[in-house]
Amino acid sequence: MNFFRFFDNNNGEYIYPITFDFEGGFFMPRATKSVEYKSNGISVSPAVPTAGDSIKVLYDGLLSKNGANNVYVHFGFGTGWNKASYFRMNKSSSGFEATLPVEYSDTLNICFKDCANNWDNNFGRNYSFDVNQ
Repeated sequence: MNFFRFFDNNNGEYIYPITFDFEGGFFMPRATKSVEYKSNGISVSPAVPTAGDSIKVLYDGLLSKNGANNVYVHFGFGTGWNKASYFRMNKSSSGFEATLPVEYSDTLNICFKDCANNWDNNFGRNYSFDVNQ
């Protein structure tokens, strides 16, 4: 895992993990999905979780912005959504949050729903995160 470091105009430092793709004979940096999903109001910590640990999910996305009082995170592992579960997220000053167990080293898939059964699933693509072994 490599890290990309940048500074904002207020001298704040931000460090994001990145991966590299090999394109045209060059290694090109590619932001991790946790950075890509930030614009949808999704963030996770750590950015690349490890199997056996927990991951904190912060959600201030479409459902939150449209007045949902309760949000549930639906998550599972791999293409078959193994060990799929729902957790009710806790409302916070910045949206909703939940801590999830990372049980497998397979891809972690996440989507969100509210009590009216409205979904935020990234337009059918879900929010997927790599997991370290």
